[in-house]
Amino acid sequence: MSPVDIIVIAVIVAIIALAIRSLMRSKGNCASCGSSSGCASHGGEKGCCTAAESIVSGMEAKLSSQK
Repeated sequence: MSPVDIIVIAVIVAIIALAIRSLMRSKGNCASCGSSSGCASHGGEKGCCTAAESIVSGMEAKLSSQK
C-alpha cells in the first residue's frame, strides 16, 4: 500500500467515526431540529411538532394553488 492509500483510508475511517459519534450524541428525533428548545413534543409532552406542521401546511397550500 502506498502512503496515499493509507491517507485515504484514514480519512474515510475518521469520517465514519465522526458520523457514529454524531449519531450517539443525538438525543431522539428532534436532535437536529432548530425548534427543539421551544417545542412541546420535544419535552415529552403531548403535542404536535410545530416544525412539521408548518412544512405540511406550506406544501398543502402549494398543492391547492396548483389545482
